[in-house]
Amino acid sequence: DTDHGDPDGGDPDDGDPDDGAGSARREGMERAERAEFLLRALADRHAQTGDPALAPDALLYGTVMDAYAALGGRDAAERCEELLRRMVLLYEATTTASGADADADADADAVKADLVAYTICMKAWASCGDAEGALRADAILHGMLQRYQATGDTDVKPDGIAFCLVMDGWAGLGTAEAAGRCEALAAEMAQLYEDWRDSELRTGPDAAMIGLKAWRGARDAEDGEVVRGVERVLEGAVERCEAAGWDGEMMPTDAVFEFARRVAKERTGYDAGEALGTIDKLQRRVALAL
Repeated sequence: DTDHGDPDGGDPDDGDPDDGAGSARREGMERAERAEFLLRALADRHAQTGDPALAPDALLYGTVMDAYAALGGRDAAERCEELLRRMVLLYEATTTASGADADADADADAVKADLVAYTICMKAWASCGDAEGALRADAILHGMLQRYQATGDTDVKPDGIAFCLVMDGWAGLGTAEAAGRCEALAAEMAQLYEDWRDSELRTGPDAAMIGLKAWRGARDAEDGEVVRGVERVLEGAVERCEAAGWDGEMMPTDAVFEFARRVAKERTGYDAGEALGTIDKLQRRVALAL
């Protein structure tokens, strides 16, 4: 691992020194770095003494990661992922060395990277607002999926929150390709729900709203492409809800339908009449199921 040393001597430099937001971010980075320094000092002390009371656990690592994630930006996301990798390496090293040592196994379990830690890291990358951040968040999500499918380890099983975080990362890019990625993730989540029947993977109104916002923000898309994207998002949401027996948690809300109408009307270069009719029909299908 990279030794960052005592952050009090560091000189993070983000933004104009006279800019209030830049100054606040630098102060936030300094606090996060100080927290990381204390975490590493605690880990070093534990390594020197073997005192289990000094062993940093997943909660402490997650607290420091969350401090970085709240700052936004690639530098903070990289620090989050570095801490996540450290957790994984510590867990693997401890379990390899523990053998039949119950105390060592307990230490390993305490520092094991779980869904919370992975979600914080995905949030940090997804909030970067660029393609690299969205790709990295997406890669972490699918790395978790592969590991869960290979091992059955429920600590790395993604839930709907994880999927929506990654969708948000794509939605913020403002391109048709990114909007398509959002649709693909919603469909993937729905397929996993169908395969596993895990209620944490239900595609609810949040996923639909993210998909609609992604198409609304797709600056490189023609009006017709955007409206067709809106129709697909709504149709997919309603069809998945129907396939699940009109599960109330999956039903698109009135707010979702109203936002879809708004997006269709905004695209004045396209005759939205047909799309509005489709939206009305889909909303009636949901209303009849209530």
